[in-house]
Amino acid sequence: MSLTITNLPTELLLQILTQVLSSRSFKPRDVARLASVCRRFYSIVVKYLYSNCDILLHRREIHPDVAHVVTLPRFSNETINDMLANAWRTLEAYRSHGREVKFLSLKTTRGTSLTSTPPYKGPYKLINSIPNFLTSLTPHFPTLKNLSLTDTLQTPLPIPTLITTITTILTTSPSLKHLSLSLTTLRSQETFTESQYHLQSLPSSTSQNNTNLACLESLCLDLHLTPAYPTDIPRWRRIPPSPTTPIWLLSSLPTIFPSKTLSTITSLSFIVTGHTPPRNPQQTTIIGTSTNNSSKLTLPALESLTLSVTEGCPHLFPQYVSQLSYKAISHLEILETYELNIETLLPLLKTSFPTITSLTLKKIDTRRKPLNWRFLAYLKSSILEHLKKITIYTSATVPKITNDLGTVFMGNTVLRIFRERIPLVERTMDDGSAWRAVVEFAY
Repeated sequence: MSLTITNLPTELLLQILTQVLSSRSFKPRDVARLASVCRRFYSIVVKYLYSNCDILLHRREIHPDVAHVVTLPRFSNETINDMLANAWRTLEAYRSHGREVKFLSLKTTRGTSLTSTPPYKGPYKLINSIPNFLTSLTPHFPTLKNLSLTDTLQTPLPIPTLITTITTILTTSPSLKHLSLSLTTLRSQETFTESQYHLQSLPSSTSQNNTNLACLESLCLDLHLTPAYPTDIPRWRRIPPSPTTPIWLLSSLPTIFPSKTLSTITSLSFIVTGHTPPRNPQQTTIIGTSTNNSSKLTLPALESLTLSVTEGCPHLFPQYVSQLSYKAISHLEILETYELNIETLLPLLKTSFPTITSLTLKKIDTRRKPLNWRFLAYLKSSILEHLKKITIYTSATVPKITNDLGTVFMGNTVLRIFRERIPLVERTMDDGSAWRAVVEFAY
């Protein structure tokens, strides 16, 4: 039997064709030609075209209820008439090929100008309700696995809209496994009070028994806190918010998320910026939160945690996440470690995460001071006795690491150290270096 490209496994053939289709020299009309080669090529092209659905919601604040215009990024270089018409035609195609959609991205952006010559007469539609839009969309995606909601505009979505949007996502996408929320959150006592009022209208008993509830495996929270001031107060008279002012979204998560959804989460990313911790160490409790674990986010199956250590994020984490959630974590990834000194990092690991076996540190030696690897010896011997592997994104060489750790520690504790270059496709803003070093312990 002669070996041809059609004899390759579907997974490998999909990777090859994805690379070809992603090429800039590959024009859209060529996709139709490739799909007409055979049935296998057609099915693979369909998977490529409809596996990811990226939707832009252009905000139109001049309309009531902060309405949005729906477009797709792939048509951003076209005229406004063609962009709107093609977006809605493509959305209908996504609905008809809904079983292929695995990733859905919703991102709000500044409203685009709708003026044109001649006046626009195409299928222009205004979305006054994002939850209703999701209700008309997500049920057509029975195999949806990943969903990302991004709203980082200076004026965020209204509180009731965001609450209803999240609950709609959880109740209309039963196959959803990974949810990412990247949001700008207003912080004030007024927004907290308003959120509590809207949370009272959420169903509690019926939602828990809903068979369509999503059972998540991972949750990513990337929140930027913005103080909310009354419009009648001049800018020069505005007082910075108190660090004890509650954060309405974090306080609302235990109510918004059903316990059935939270009980299956094994991975959590907790990143909060814009918070200044209190200067007084005794003033650690945020007003509006409770030391009772039942009022905090409880993730009983949590195994992996990604935690930022900037802008007081470690101070917020125990305020809003129950200790029942992270006492059994086996893997911990700490971002932007250069903001912490060793004396601050070690107590954090000792008091909160004594059972971790794998630790990843990012951006640890990208500032003026080089990394002193001797802290690993103290970290292993005195703090984390169960630690088996440390991965650090660093430019330090293996001889430098070995010399800093010392021959005694290397002989008694370290199994091996290896250094590898991070592939370009895997590099992110949080890496801090093109290299990563992995230290494996013998016991």
